[in-house]
Amino acid sequence: MKKVIMLLLISLLLPLVPISTSVVIQNKTVMSIEDETRSAKNYPDWAEGGFAGVWGVNREKILGQFKGVYGHKGRIPVFVAKWNTTNNSKKGYIKGIFGRGYVIGIMNLTGEEISFRIAGLYTVSGDKFVARIMGWRGTPLLAAGKFRQF
Repeated sequence: MKKVIMLLLISLLLPLVPISTSVVIQNKTVMSIEDETRSAKNYPDWAEGGFAGVWGVNREKILGQFKGVYGHKGRIPVFVAKWNTTNNSKKGYIKGIFGRGYVIGIMNLTGEEISFRIAGLYTVSGDKFVARIMGWRGTPLLAAGKFRQF
């Protein structure tokens, strides 16, 4: 039953692919990850690269930033990231799996017992990515940023 619900959700997201591929957030708002260095105390053993960017309702209304790592646990591509709002009033983590343009995971609000499932679509162009994320409640969010391998 869960697989059927997830397939229905993903099929509802497919029309958003043209929207997510056409959105470009200005370079000045994207956090830099070039200064990041890999060390055993900073990243898990499975991490293959890092990513950072901004998130919001659309490209004009940026609500916050995020930074994380991606890699493989066995054969499964996974990611883990921390996020915050622009005024640092809220923060949390997001983690999940990704592949073939889809992302599925869990988002958490630190300090509160709130976490919810997310699903979305992403596209990659060079070292940049754009994702359209939907939770079980709320407005769909746009995330855009850069990534690099370690």
